Amino acid sequence: MNYNRPTQLVKQVQTRDTSDFGQWYVAGLGVAPVARRQGLARKLIHAALTAVEARGGDSVWLRVLSSNVGAVALYSALGFAEVARFADAFEDRPGVDDLRLSAQLPLAGA
Repeated sequence: MNYNRPTQLVKQVQTRDTSDFGQWYVAGLGVAPVARRQGLARKLIHAALTAVEARGGDSVWLRVLSSNVGAVALYSALGFAEVARFADAFEDRPGVDDLRLSAQLPLAGA
């Protein structure tokens, strides 16, 4: 996502049913830098997971970079747990791991 233009989206979230695995996938969540630290990501994830629950979903998973400390902290506070870690997954980002987090619904902290 590129939020450099003032007319661009401030926030977004996408989910996808991956019922082959009995789970839903949070395919993307983003908040523009100027709108961060205002609770928008928490509200977005809550709204997305409420919609997933309404569709019968009972678990979700997502990907996040280990270097995204704020996002990892938010997801952990909401009840997500690390289920897989792909160490040094990016050549251009040494030391950054690609994490898979999952949670059972409903989330206690949402």
